[in-house]
Amino acid sequence: MNCKCVFFRNNSVDKLFFFRYNVTVTIIQLQGGGGLGKLEKAKLRLRNGPSDYTFKEAESLLISLGFVEYNKGKSSGSRVVFIRNEDKILLHKPHPQKELKAYAVRQLIEKLEELGEL
Repeated sequence: MNCKCVFFRNNSVDKLFFFRYNVTVTIIQLQGGGGLGKLEKAKLRLRNGPSDYTFKEAESLLISLGFVEYNKGKSSGSRVVFIRNEDKILLHKPHPQKELKAYAVRQLIEKLEELGEL
């Protein structure tokens, strides 16, 4: 089942809405300590494949997941590698815009799903 998830906070109540074919199919009210944490919200935003996903957001998410940013200085150009143990994720730092290209967002989603992080 391919669906979109959207997080809402209304009157201090956290809810997740799952959409399929533009129809709300499930609503989950989250209980406890304020709902989703920052990491879960960042994963949820990426999972939705936004067109305005920035390099900074990707960088922050990957660092939160234990990746370390590595580039070879001036010779690496706009290429940035994030490394965690044997896992590597290559991103191209966009310029002059801040948003990643759609293909880069898709590749990031696929790689994190492959690693079991999404």
